[in-house]
Amino acid sequence: LILGGGIAGLTTALSLTKFAPSSSPPPNITIYEIRPEPATIGGAVNLTPNALRLLSHLGALDEIRAKNYGAECLAVEVFDVYTNKKIAESSFRGPDGKGLGSPPFTALRITRGDALKGVLAAIQKHANIELVCGKKTVAISETPKDVTLRFEDGHHVAGDILIGCDGIHSVTRLSHVEPARTAQYSGICNAFGFAQRRRNHEGEFAPTHFSASGMNFGRRGMLLTSFFDAARETVYVGALMQVPEIASRDGWKAAGADADATRKDMLERYTGAANPLIEEWIRDAEGLFLWPVFTLSKGGKWATDRVMLLGDSAHAMALLKLERAEHI
Repeated sequence: LILGGGIAGLTTALSLTKFAPSSSPPPNITIYEIRPEPATIGGAVNLTPNALRLLSHLGALDEIRAKNYGAECLAVEVFDVYTNKKIAESSFRGPDGKGLGSPPFTALRITRGDALKGVLAAIQKHANIELVCGKKTVAISETPKDVTLRFEDGHHVAGDILIGCDGIHSVTRLSHVEPARTAQYSGICNAFGFAQRRRNHEGEFAPTHFSASGMNFGRRGMLLTSFFDAARETVYVGALMQVPEIASRDGWKAAGADADATRKDMLERYTGAANPLIEEWIRDAEGLFLWPVFTLSKGGKWATDRVMLLGDSAHAMALLKLERAEHI
């Protein structure tokens, strides 16, 4: 059994299938997702060589490339927002320009939704994996022989093991593995949206200061600007910003949905940008959303005899590595 139908849960199912002993049939795996359907929404991430190598091994990268999802990223460039000067880069070109590692890969900038679609397409080719949506887990019980999930709709299911891939607010952790280890607000929010590039009177786009992905550092935060598909007609705009804590979950939802307030905050934080496209993209960004970043204390309990936590449910990333993790 796997709780969580996001990237972590799906790739875990593929990995368990891929690495099953050849002497026996692949395990029967059922993934339970709380949402009524897989959440193919969200921001954009950078799938770097290690990630692409794993996705290739699992058969998901072929699905992503078949749909022409994402934009190749040879390097993440770093800029001073007030001078627009490039001050550093993290390159994925490798010594011969073909990529890093063996086999070599560069990187792929892609929306979370398109990445998930590619992994879902790979899942559908394995008869031993089933994805069940719309299931809210309300209780988990464990015996020396099995693990049982009980759902809000009254149904229950048992399996040999349970892997909790259900994120920072993991039900697997909070209701079974370590209930006292709750997520804490980090003081940082990620505000993101997508800006359609403007054309000049000749129908051409103004050149961007970055090739595929640019991190623009200012005094009050970092603004990420990047392409995420082959067309390169739209720019992903994402800002990491310090934001005071909001006490309730409903309050966070209201703040997150207030695109006008988020846009105003971003414009104020990055005022004085030397490149006029920075302001233009913030003003033009559609679907702006403010997402609070939560973290977990170090250490903690990751497993019982038959239940294991994986990903954010076990070890949310350190704040200093938050944006960097988008590129690892």
